[in-house]
Amino acid sequence: MKEDLRRWPLGVRRLNSDAEWMEIHVLRVRQPIGDFYVGVISWASLVSICRTDVRRLVRQPSDASAEQGDVFAYMGIQRPLSPSRVAEIQEYVRAVDACFPNTIIISVPSSHVKSGDGHSIWIRKQPDVATVIDGQHRLAGFSGQVDLDFDLAVTIFVDMEVQQQAYLFSTINAKQVRINPSLARDLLDFSSIDTPEKVAHNIAKAMNADPLGPWNYQIKMLGRQDEISKGIITQHMFVTELIDLMYSAQKYQNRARSLLKEAKNDRTVLRTLEVDGVRYPFWALYLEGRDDAIRKVMDNYFSAVCEAFPDDWLNPSRILSKTTGYQALMLQLRMLVPLGLRQRSLTKEFFLPYLRSAHRRLEELERPLTVVEFGLGRGAAAELRLVMFGEEQ
Repeated sequence: MKEDLRRWPLGVRRLNSDAEWMEIHVLRVRQPIGDFYVGVISWASLVSICRTDVRRLVRQPSDASAEQGDVFAYMGIQRPLSPSRVAEIQEYVRAVDACFPNTIIISVPSSHVKSGDGHSIWIRKQPDVATVIDGQHRLAGFSGQVDLDFDLAVTIFVDMEVQQQAYLFSTINAKQVRINPSLARDLLDFSSIDTPEKVAHNIAKAMNADPLGPWNYQIKMLGRQDEISKGIITQHMFVTELIDLMYSAQKYQNRARSLLKEAKNDRTVLRTLEVDGVRYPFWALYLEGRDDAIRKVMDNYFSAVCEAFPDDWLNPSRILSKTTGYQALMLQLRMLVPLGLRQRSLTKEFFLPYLRSAHRRLEELERPLTVVEFGLGRGAAAELRLVMFGEEQ
């Protein structure tokens, strides 16, 4: 950094609050990189002064002759914004208990900064005077918000050189370790809000612990095998597919959680959500609080799978009870539940004919349930479902 605010005559002059400057109360932090400041600012004020320096190809001024062509260089340090990530944050910031405890990191030229009284600095109220080093998606998530009371913690560097900004950005993002998704699911144990995520987690736990059930200790509850769970499918995968039969978590997770928290778990408040009951066949049962019925349907279905595929179920050399097979079976369950509801039967006996027919089809086509035969991934799961069950019922 070119200039150290410690050399400024703090307290000599206190700027008046006006249309040109905004005051931010700060604490000074001293670290090997240099001094910087940590303060609090409203999201709207921060957005109004920030720009992001997205890495891009830029034509450069050149004295070269026209025959040599244009000169280009890559400029900027930030990755492009992810629209899906921004949309998630836009939904999240409206949640009743939304929280961003980590700071947004910015750099401001000293020409746009004035000293305060030793406990604050003043930044010019002008678009693009501050460059976002880390937190661009969080800031973008506030776009389109109105009357949202939300302060943000901000870390302010003054005159930070671009090479330092790039190093700090790459270090922060390269060193992050993503939480094990199964652990994230398991932490729902501590939640008192009966979201579909919480319900699906409870069902997974119950099915895993059922000594007579088809999944007894076959779900890796923390994403790994341990003394109890010897399974070959993770808790995260099991729960994610089950949630996807209840509602769109991507669209409604934060809103549903906020509504349930405010309504003290009265699920009737969720009737305002536009959830397609055909696409999400467990939605109606969830709204009615019939979690036990969802669990029973899952038990009946996978017990039928176990009976129809005795040599493949829970066989480590087969994919039926691994991720690909489980996804394929859950895709089919989405189609079978509405049929069973119309026939007023979702028993094991209801599911068995469909699964025995699937077993016969695989034998007739000589398609063993192996990775070599079907591969891995969502596409493989869709193909497996089609081979087993044919077109939509």
